[in-house]
This record gives sequence, C-alpha cells and structure tokens, in this order.
Amino acid sequence: MLSKLKGGNEAYQICGDIQLNGTPNLTLFKKAFEKITTNNEMLRCSYQIKDGELVRSIANEIEIEVIQGNLKEESREEFEKRWRKPFDLAKAPLWRLGTLIDENGENHFLFNFHHIISDGTSIDIIMSEFVESINGRELTSDKRSYCDFVYEESANLKSNESKAKKEWWSSVLTPLPNPLNLPYKGVRPEVNDFKGDTVHFTIESDTLEKLKIKAREQRTTTFIYFLSTWTTFLGCLAGQEDFCIGTPWDRRNDGEYDQTVGMFAQSLALRVQPKQTQSFKSYLKDVREMCTKLYEHADYPMEELLDELKVPRNINRNPLFDTMFIYENGHMQGVELGEVKGIVREEKGTYTTFDVSLEMSEELGKVYCTINYSTHLFNKEQIEEWIVWYKT
Repeated sequence: MLSKLKGGNEAYQICGDIQLNGTPNLTLFKKAFEKITTNNEMLRCSYQIKDGELVRSIANEIEIEVIQGNLKEESREEFEKRWRKPFDLAKAPLWRLGTLIDENGENHFLFNFHHIISDGTSIDIIMSEFVESINGRELTSDKRSYCDFVYEESANLKSNESKAKKEWWSSVLTPLPNPLNLPYKGVRPEVNDFKGDTVHFTIESDTLEKLKIKAREQRTTTFIYFLSTWTTFLGCLAGQEDFCIGTPWDRRNDGEYDQTVGMFAQSLALRVQPKQTQSFKSYLKDVREMCTKLYEHADYPMEELLDELKVPRNINRNPLFDTMFIYENGHMQGVELGEVKGIVREEKGTYTTFDVSLEMSEELGKVYCTINYSTHLFNKEQIEEWIVWYKT
C-alpha cells in the first residue's frame, strides 16, 4: 500500500554506488548479475494483490534494466528522476543497475533494489556474489529459500513460544505511549509523500575512544551507549519521558538463512523512558536491560503485533514510532571487479520513511552519521542545530 502512495515506491528503494577507478565492463557486469539472478529467486519476484492477499510470483527469466547517465550532459536531478523511477511491483525485476559518469569524470556502477525483495544483509550477499562471479568463482547454490522462511514463520505463530513472545510485547506496549512529538518547523501532511533530505556529521576518533571507555566501564556496548544518548536527546527535545523508537532486527538469527536474499529485516519498537530526574548511568542500565529482553522476543512479527494491539493505521505517520536509530559496523568496502577496483557505498536519496532517523556507521575508528528527516516537518538549519547540541 505504501508503495502506491506518491513517493512511497521511491522511499523504499535501497540504492548503492560502487565508485570505480576505471571504466566498467558493462557486458561482464551484466553477465555476473544474470548468474546472481539465477542463484537468488527473490531477484525474479513480483507481487500482486488478489482477493485482498499479497501474492508473490517468480519468473523463470527476467530482463535486466540498466540506466546510464553522464552528469556532464544532464543534471543530477534529471538523472535521479530516471534512476529512482517507481518500480511496477507486478512486474519483475524489482531492481535495476546503472552506470554514471559524475561531474569530475569518475565512473560509478549503481544498483537499486526495492525493499520488498531485499534488506541490508541481502545487499551484502548480492555484492559478495557479484565479486565472486566477476572473478570467475562459483556461487554458493546450497541456500534456503525465502519461501521456506515465510512458511516456517507462519507455522511458528501457533507455537507456545510465539504466544509467550506476543504476551511479552503486549505487556510492554500496553497502553501505548504517546507518539514522539518533536519541535516541528512545518505541518505534517494529511498523506505522507515521503519527501526528505539528509545531513551528515562525524564523531571523530578521539571522542569515539572516550565513549567506548565509558561504555566498557558501564559494561555495555557502543551501540547501547549511543542509543541511550540519542533517546535522551530526543526526550529533551520533545519534552517527553515515555516514547517508542525503532531499531532494526535481522530475522536470519538461526544461521539457516545467512546466504538467502529476501526481506528478513523488521523494525522493533523499543519503549524508552528517559526521565529528567534519573541519572544517565541508571538510564543506560535500563536501556541495556530492555534491549536484552527486546532481542529475546525480536522474532515475533511486528505486523501481527499491530493487529493484536489494534494499533490505528494512518497514511501520514508510522503506527508505533516515527523515529529510527541504526548503528552498524561500516558497509564501506573495497572490491576488485576484474580489471577495475571500487568502493561500495549506500546512497541516501531525497526521501524518508520516518520523521527523523539517525544512522551511525563505525568505520576506521570514526563514526559516520547520517540524519534523514522529513522536509515537511523540519528544515536543514534545525537539524544542523540539533547536531551541534547532540555533539556537545
């Protein structure tokens, strides 16, 4: 449904850029993706709604779409319009490739996958197979099907373990806290069109090392430490001491689907209560304990939970939370692609699926941060001001 809203299809695209040190061999690259497509059925999938149900189809063959651009001949906006055009979910493939020569004459090989068939780990799998295929190595074909996962998850909903997880979630989220209402500069549209923008900042190595020492002293992780500081900051901005924030979870947790492409990711609702009268040390402990319990119950499908809690659905905001926090070890990686080398980076566009989200990527002793925000609700100057406050 969200993909049918204006901007919704584009907002749920996962785009990446391989910056190359030479001209790409497009014929070789396409042949590699033909092998990858044969090896991963989700790359041949399409979806239709029949009798109110989402039905998946798997094509035997697909035609790979390649978008080519040259920023010396067209503007970036013109290229982005072609590159991020909506996918027809009823027609495979729900992904495309691209080549781009940027303003400086440098070459880029691009990829764009709809979120309905992929997630972050899927991109890692595809990139790994891309490198293997380019360099003439055989791909791993002994992998579980995404269909197996869907059937197993459906069957597990009837188990006593699943019922216990549902009860835990119900106890944590009943009654639901009020939505996090940050100091908006604009007005929330009646229908979400997913218009957004991004601002980047960096936490330098000396600051990171000090924070890591503090985290170790409190017997917690860097992720928990940053999550606690960020939710404390959001609570102060909103003047709220009880709210939910989203954090991603990969349901490939038992090892059987480590090499399977598909949409395994789900966003967990983390309920936090950063009280002004509470010390940060005490709050940090609360967040750590809540995250431990959260991950013990993380496999319960959030869609089922929404139905169980009878959470109202609106087309202008998310049902449980409008703020997302992501912390990961960096996906920036060097790759050898035959005669050329490249660096893989995820690309953020001018869309957002949340009011505001913070993504932190730890790489080479620093933390590279991206705040993705709704341009209806906030402006760039406001977000940059938040960054200054947060870093101090």
